[in-house]
Amino acid sequence: MAKVKKYNADGEKMTSVWNNKGDKRYGFVSKDRAYDDNAKTRYGIGIDNMGNPYRGASDNELKTLLGTLDYGYDGDTVYGGFTPNFYAGGGNSPLPGGGDESTAYAGLGDYQLRANRFSPQGENPLYAMGLNFPDDTRIPDVYKSFNTPLGELSLGTNDGNPNIGGSFQPNDRTNYYIQALANLLRGQR
Repeated sequence: MAKVKKYNADGEKMTSVWNNKGDKRYGFVSKDRAYDDNAKTRYGIGIDNMGNPYRGASDNELKTLLGTLDYGYDGDTVYGGFTPNFYAGGGNSPLPGGGDESTAYAGLGDYQLRANRFSPQGENPLYAMGLNFPDDTRIPDVYKSFNTPLGELSLGTNDGNPNIGGSFQPNDRTNYYIQALANLLRGQR
């Protein structure tokens, strides 16, 4: 018979299997933050009692288009893991002077898609979306802004921080309809 122990703290989750006395671990599975990028998640597995406990440690990794494979041993534990290049996140934060900013992003390698909603207190929200490229990408600086019957639309590119993006700030009437639709979708009246 074996015991299962679970650990969950500081962004790390681990489930391990131990003998009945709880003094000898057989192996584990884990999910934690990647060593080199907190936005990414690493998934790992390890098997204990697989060799000389005094043989030292070996850490290896193999980078692929989809992510990084890591493998090796530490004493008598053999392990492997995978960190996908895909990542996602987001959250809300207050703006100076009131209001808030909501951000959501997803990435693949050095490319990142970001969506923001800036909602300064007393103003209509500004919705923005952009695609960030690797730092060595060269694109021309372009910026255009259009006043439409629905609100202000802006499109542009930036070579200093390589990205293509756009934003939309609805006028009062359009903002009213956006809020009414959002309330309807949430089941509010």
